[in-house]
Amino acid sequence: MSAEFSCGTSIISSIVIYFARAFPPPTRVDFEQTARKTQVRYDYPRACGFLDGKHIAILKPAHAGSAYFNYKQFHSIVLLAISDCDYNIIAFDIGAPGRIGDAGVFRRSTIKQYFSDNDDVFPPTRELGSVGAVQYHFLVDGGFGQDFRYVRPYRQQENYSESKARFNKKHSG
Repeated sequence: MSAEFSCGTSIISSIVIYFARAFPPPTRVDFEQTARKTQVRYDYPRACGFLDGKHIAILKPAHAGSAYFNYKQFHSIVLLAISDCDYNIIAFDIGAPGRIGDAGVFRRSTIKQYFSDNDDVFPPTRELGSVGAVQYHFLVDGGFGQDFRYVRPYRQQENYSESKARFNKKHSG
């Protein structure tokens, strides 16, 4: 990395150590606390965080062609982040070319890989009154796929009902 950024090894090492301290891997206790706060604040159970992507404008890299040119008509890289209900970033992945959408970036991200490999960091599935067993999960927008750990709102064409409309309202805060 030091050659890539034209910095000395000791500078790169201290930056890596700084980031590791600033963004420690989330724990089961962190997720339980976030889920409790989210339940109180938004009346929405079992949400460990909120996942979304953001395009960050950049100058077009040399020889990049259209790889960084996004649907918003500018060159960008994608920041994919998970935040808690207090807007603190708890995990992130940055640098994917802007041409790739949020869901595509997520499929290839270190975030997805980390949580797939470390599912035990999530609290165990628990009963939720008359609803039954509900797992802990992240809330995502409609651009992401549905998964038991990543919950998106219902689309209008999915046999929309009053209960699904209520879910979507709670989902969007």
